[in-house]
Amino acid sequence: MNPEPTPITIVGAGRTGSWLTILLAREGYAPLTVYDGDVVGPENVTQAYWPSHVGRLKVEALAEVLRQTSGVDLTVETRAFTAHDSPRGIVIAAVDSMEQRQVIWNQVKHNLSVPLFIDTRVGGPVGMIYTINPIDPLEVDYYETRFYPDEQAADFRCSEGRMIHNLWNIGVHVSCQLKSFLGGEPCAQEILFDLKTNTLVFRDHRGRVLARLHNTVGGLS
Repeated sequence: MNPEPTPITIVGAGRTGSWLTILLAREGYAPLTVYDGDVVGPENVTQAYWPSHVGRLKVEALAEVLRQTSGVDLTVETRAFTAHDSPRGIVIAAVDSMEQRQVIWNQVKHNLSVPLFIDTRVGGPVGMIYTINPIDPLEVDYYETRFYPDEQAADFRCSEGRMIHNLWNIGVHVSCQLKSFLGGEPCAQEILFDLKTNTLVFRDHRGRVLARLHNTVGGLS
């Protein structure tokens, strides 16, 4: 008998969450649930949304995109994730602020119903992905050192069309992390990349570098 698939919850259907949901759905990850209470604005048409979606709730528009392009049924929550939610399964944060991340983290930390938490962060050419076992004290401690005030975050416009390739890059790495976890293979706790300098770094929960790639003229070093 095949085991029941692990549910995946994505919090946020904006620039990162919309593309990530589409990628994971097309790769066969299911069931998928997405939380977001915002509506599609004109600036979001540079994301995964269509001009006809302007004014509609993002999650409902995203569900329509998946039905029409992939035949996938998406479960939607037409509101923000709150401190009253009790998630189950894998939880992925695709939100814009550290305050929002803290709310999500508080609900997954030490939660026996959440085997994996993935936090995605992106700004311009730079991306960060944290893959954390929320009941492992060492991984919890490591992740919590990666919080900082929102005032310290770089301000990048969510409508910046030239960063879409970086959002896809986030999706690729998240998918690889999910594949490793569900296949019983170890995951890096931190992935950092900068597409401007073509660098990619993987670290474990102690901060040790597992791999470092730098794309130089003529090959990788």
